[in-house]
Order: sequence, then structure tokens, then C-alpha cells
Amino acid sequence: MQDLGLILLGLALLWGGTELVIDGAVNIARRHGISEILIGLTVLAIGSDLPETVVALHGAFLNLTGVDTSALIVGNAIGSAFGQIGLVMGVAGLISYLTLSERYIFMHGSMLLLSVILLFFAGQDGAISRIEGAVLIGAFTIYMVMAFKTRGDHREEHVEKKGNLFYFWSSLFAGLIIVYAGSELTVVSATALAERLGVSQSLIAIVIIGAGTSLPELSISISAALKKQGGLSVGNIIGSNIYDALVPVGAASVIAPLRFERGLLFFDLPVLLGLSALALFFFKRKRGLQRPEAMVLVLAYLSYLVIKLFRA
Repeated sequence: MQDLGLILLGLALLWGGTELVIDGAVNIARRHGISEILIGLTVLAIGSDLPETVVALHGAFLNLTGVDTSALIVGNAIGSAFGQIGLVMGVAGLISYLTLSERYIFMHGSMLLLSVILLFFAGQDGAISRIEGAVLIGAFTIYMVMAFKTRGDHREEHVEKKGNLFYFWSSLFAGLIIVYAGSELTVVSATALAERLGVSQSLIAIVIIGAGTSLPELSISISAALKKQGGLSVGNIIGSNIYDALVPVGAASVIAPLRFERGLLFFDLPVLLGLSALALFFFKRKRGLQRPEAMVLVLAYLSYLVIKLFRA
């Protein structure tokens, strides 16, 4: 199982590189007096999804050379979203009581559901074209603009951080190099493993890669939960899921149109939509996620993985 070992090594590099990128970017932003809220909305949200993005872009360029990685790209995005809404949010909820305001549920929760629906309609003909990919990216851009506008004025929260700027930039660039190396190992090894086992790339992407690329969100969410910062944990998960459903697949399809497996369309996406709606219902019902509800999310995620394996 050399290919599986290389995949795990690639995921470790993706996680380690992402940690370096986020650490460097956050410190650079603080060094220049950028507010904590702006850092959280941009650096943490986009930075923690760097593995999914790089894997998708790497796969898209392989598509241009004739190596079809469509199922790997789409499966990784869906698998990561499942990992975050089920495993990451569930584990964070088991550690600490997570809360979410009704206003946040309405705006960001509705966008979470809409992002899955948009991905469904984009792939309903069995493919995602360059135009459909651009629409997905455009939807995320509109969401980001709206999110910025509704945050009001936070100039009082600007914090300047002292430190070695050269070290911060070095950390950022070193992390990017490591992430690229990790994506190369992950994509090539996952494609080879799928061929060797005679299974779909999407199965490998969902069961192994999707869970692995959720590690940055898991790290951020557990840290926030331990510090009783439940809002940061939930916000990072919901924002990351919106990003995963729209940007990696959208960006990859702009480079090279993607195939969309029928099974992903009519099984995985409806289940993801249902699990996302269930998580939002838990927050709406009690304005928080307690341990029983968190355990339901974890068990739902594990059940989904078992069903995927038996359907293979």
C-alpha cells in the first residue's frame, strides 16, 4: 500500500504547510495593523482551505494534459465539506457548547445551503463548464462582499504586532512550497491508488483526502472550542464549507471543464444538504450545539463513510 502511505504523507505536508502559511499571513497582517475580524474573514477562512484549493488547481492542470482528475477534485470538495460539518463541528461541539446567533443562522446558514444547491445545479448535466465554474466563483465573491458590508466599522480593533517581518514572510513562502509538494504527492498517489483498487477517484477523495484536508479546520475549531470561542469555531466551519462548495470546483472548472459523477449528484450532495440543514436546525432550536446534537453529527458523518464504502 505504498500509494496510501504517499497519500498520508501528502496530507501531512498539506496540513503542515497550511499551518505555516496561516501563521505567517496572520502575523504579517497584524504587523501592518489589520483588524482581527478582517484577518479571520480572509486569512483564516481562505487559508484553512488552502489544501482543497491547491489540490483542485493541481488536478485541473493535470486535466489539461489528458489525465482525468475530475472525480478527485469534486470528491475532495464534497468530502471536505462533509468532514467539516460532521466531524469537525461535531468534535468541537463535544468539547464546548457552540452558539450561533439567529442573524448569523439566517445569512450565513442560508448561504451554506445555497452553495450546495448551486453546486448541484452546476453539475446536473454531468459536467461543470468554464461558465458554470465562473458562476460558482462569482457567487462566493458576492457572499464575501455582503459579509464585509454587514460587519460594520471595526477600526477600533486594529492591532499592530511587533516581530521579524522577514521571518513571517519566510514562513509564508516555505508553507506555500510545502503545500505544493503535498498536493503533488496527494493527487498523483490518489489517482494511482484508485486505479490499483479499481474504485472511483471520488471514493478515495471523500474517504481519505476530504477528511485529511479538513485538518486545518479541525485544528482551528478545537483550539477555539478549548478557549470557549465557539463563535470562531462555528464561523470558520460554515465559511469553509461555503468556500469548499464553490471555489475549488469553480476555479478548477474554469481551467478545465470537469466531469460530475451521477452518484455524487444524486446521493452525496443531497446527503450533504440534509446534514447541513440538520446542523443549522440544531442551532436554531436551542441557539447552540450541545453534546447530544454534536454526537449526532459525528455519527451521521461516520455512517455516511460506511455507506460510501459499502456502495463502492
